[in-house]
Amino acid sequence: MLIRQILNHIIGIKLKTVYYSYFAPVEFYGNHYMLFQQPEPLLQLIAKARNKNNKYENYIDCPAFQNFVKNTFVVNNPLDMSVLINDQGVFPTTQNSTELASFWLNKDSSRNLCVVNYHLNYIFFSEDIEISTMPAYMHNTDFQTKLTYIPGSFNIGKWFRPVEGAFELKGKDAVLDIRDGDPLYYIKFHTDEKINFVRFNMTQHLHQLTSGCMNYKKLKLHSSLKFLYNIFHKSLASRSILKEIRNNIV
Repeated sequence: MLIRQILNHIIGIKLKTVYYSYFAPVEFYGNHYMLFQQPEPLLQLIAKARNKNNKYENYIDCPAFQNFVKNTFVVNNPLDMSVLINDQGVFPTTQNSTELASFWLNKDSSRNLCVVNYHLNYIFFSEDIEISTMPAYMHNTDFQTKLTYIPGSFNIGKWFRPVEGAFELKGKDAVLDIRDGDPLYYIKFHTDEKINFVRFNMTQHLHQLTSGCMNYKKLKLHSSLKFLYNIFHKSLASRSILKEIRNNIV
């Protein structure tokens, strides 16, 4: 990683370091550690399936398209399973999905449709960068056809919370047949700099700081992001977070 950074510096490529990890209580973190891999660049994944016979009007080469998907990454599902989801819960439909169904959790609905969280949550941190999470709109799996990913955006340097796999059912119930490698959702980093992902281990201190952000929002209902960013800044939490992360880089 250091050699790559030096080469990028020599040839003038600006890098934006983004630290990432799997968000889970420390007692479970080691059990699922290997399920979480670095998000993949969307443009590179799309280019793998390009029509090589179309050399002149291929949207993959279009500057407008490339600009739109720049620094957009794919978070992939790492598990094979089949489950039935409805407002009563999440139920395995095959024997080998019994334990895996526990990765799902029903949440309170917002508009009379079932909302679920797929508990394979990432957490990202950088000194100052806005991110947006969105549906995997260029892929076609059960995640996209039977569920609606709930999008959002926030500054990962001003608020320390996980990116969740939160979905809303498109009907009253759905049987999901999902596979290892199916795209879950996309993450776009709003910067012109090249993203340099650096992985860190989740620690008890980092987990507590994240929980502190999420619990504070529950106590201060309907707080704006501007208000939350200001409180986070005054708490000096970012200093402690960055120090802890750097001490636990993989």
